[in-house]
Amino acid sequence: MLDKCKNLFLEMRDFSDNLLAMRDFIELLEEWIRWNKGDAKVALINLDDLGFKDEQMFVAYDDMSGSMNATIYGTLDFIELMIETLEEYDDEEYLNDFWVPRLQELIKNNEY
Repeated sequence: MLDKCKNLFLEMRDFSDNLLAMRDFIELLEEWIRWNKGDAKVALINLDDLGFKDEQMFVAYDDMSGSMNATIYGTLDFIELMIETLEEYDDEEYLNDFWVPRLQELIKNNEY
């Protein structure tokens, strides 16, 4: 993965407990999946929306590979999974064109 892209994903880990940033991140991931004509499914689960008061978030992710159903990750663990996944992605130019500007904007919009 390109260094600039990887550094932005590493910086994104700092926002793993920010609800708005994680919603934006999941939307970006859904856009990337559609662009790749993938059929993976991803959803952000905010326990506060379900009546819990601990404000914890999780990500449900199913890569639709058929080997298992959706897996639930903590948001930090999910960002780590995305780093590992994208390190194997062949089209580094697309990573630069897609992820770099979008992550830069997401981080800029969610800094306190």
